[in-house]
Amino acid sequence: MAAGGVSFVGETGEDYARHLENAVVVESCDTNELVGNMLYLKNRPCLRQRIRHQARMTSLKYTWNKVIKSHIIPKMERLFNLSQFQNTSA
Repeated sequence: MAAGGVSFVGETGEDYARHLENAVVVESCDTNELVGNMLYLKNRPCLRQRIRHQARMTSLKYTWNKVIKSHIIPKMERLFNLSQFQNTSA
């Protein structure tokens, strides 16, 4: 997304990817779906440009520092607290 292209992602739960807003979210393994989305975008240069712009804006929210602070550290803290609890109850 940060590189400025149109990202094609699978539907695996990414909370940042929104179909035809900042990415193309492919729901199946069917190549026809992928090709269909590519052909759809081929004829819509304004949509491609808007997706690229929104993707760059989205990528600013997901820098490594922000991801570490908002996702990794809280998970590590929960894990650490859980392991402390398990160690004291043994």
